[in-house]
Amino acid sequence: TKRMTWSLILTTFLEVAKNDVAVSEKRAQKAAEKQRETNDSTASRDGGVLASEPGQAVTSPTLTKKEQVEAAFQKLWSSNKSWANQIIIDAVNYAKESSPRDPNDVMKAISPQFDLGKDESSIKEEFGKYVWPSLRNRGWKASIVPE
Repeated sequence: TKRMTWSLILTTFLEVAKNDVAVSEKRAQKAAEKQRETNDSTASRDGGVLASEPGQAVTSPTLTKKEQVEAAFQKLWSSNKSWANQIIIDAVNYAKESSPRDPNDVMKAISPQFDLGKDESSIKEEFGKYVWPSLRNRGWKASIVPE
């Protein structure tokens, strides 16, 4: 359960950081639109855009999306550091104690019907039985594709 705990918490932190970046982008867009509307109404009151003086462009350091997410994650981490450090300790201990799972076991856990040793005809059979009906219901049509 420790493995699931620390992976779930770190995934949650990342999702919250991405959400914070999206919210701040929306706020910045709304503020820019409001500022533009204010400037347009002021300019029209003072004799139009041509009569107004050129405004100073506000320059802010532009960060890439990844940098914004990292900054939001660091802020979130620093505010929860007192208890969140334990999950990193748990993750490191788990990595030291446990060996990675076999990829075949992972595939079998994800899809119990999937057997890596099956031949092509049985795969086509499984596809026709489990996957194709759902695709057909969504409007897919069968066609022969030359190989």
